[in-house]
Amino acid sequence: MPKIIDHGEYRKELGTRAIALFRAEGYRTLSMRKLADYLHVPKSTLYHYFPSKQALFEYCGSLVTGSLFSQISREAAKEGGNLFKALSEQEEELTAEVALLFDFLRDGEGADKTSLADSLDGYRRFIADSTASEPGSPAADGTYLLLLGIILSRSLDPSGMEWERAGEILNLLRDCL
Repeated sequence: MPKIIDHGEYRKELGTRAIALFRAEGYRTLSMRKLADYLHVPKSTLYHYFPSKQALFEYCGSLVTGSLFSQISREAAKEGGNLFKALSEQEEELTAEVALLFDFLRDGEGADKTSLADSLDGYRRFIADSTASEPGSPAADGTYLLLLGIILSRSLDPSGMEWERAGEILNLLRDCL
């Protein structure tokens, strides 16, 4: 009797396993052959589930952000709504995500950047929801920009600004708006 495959679950499994390789190698250095070898599947199987490296990358990104948003929401709830404390708990994940996005942006193949804009819009909506702000409002956008700034700053200098200090700065900025 032939093996019955849940294609949605198998696609998710491939994407979940590919995340580690994208993080280790970056976007630009990987080929579909290298990804298929890492996943222990024929290249044709990988192409069956993902028509391109970019499609796989985007899928991995959606898996990571969905999981990350859930984790941050749970942490914030445990911390009495302290978003920046919850973000600090996920700093390694956030930093890895931003590093991959920069690598994707540097891709010389002219990859379609529409998905990047969609991903960043997802972050903006998450921040707006987490801060009970309207998407596009000064409070939501200010929080988003501060979040990106602190992730970048702490990536370059881990002993730099603390997350708690970023939260204090955000509160000061909100009072000015």
